[in-house]
Amino acid sequence: MPIRHGTGEAVLMVKMLAPWLAVIVFWCIFKNAWLALVSYHVQIIFWNRQSFQHSFYQLFSGFSLNNFLWFAFPTVLVGPVMFFFVAVYYRGYRIQLAGQL
Repeated sequence: MPIRHGTGEAVLMVKMLAPWLAVIVFWCIFKNAWLALVSYHVQIIFWNRQSFQHSFYQLFSGFSLNNFLWFAFPTVLVGPVMFFFVAVYYRGYRIQLAGQL
């Protein structure tokens, strides 16, 4: 049975092919994984834009600064903490390699 434009089946097919298209176009052709990741997430927002319009007010209607800080604080700290631990780990790894030589 041929698929007509505007039917639910065609839209569903495009939605299901979206991650594959993002990877094929941006990672395999343009050799950029960041663009593949960003384009995939932009497609998620694009295909769900009607549900976001209805729930956007509900998302921020019960905003609590205390809850926001409990989630934001670890998120902000993870970058510097990982930078420190990765530097310490590799410094120790290089010292071990130097001792083996």
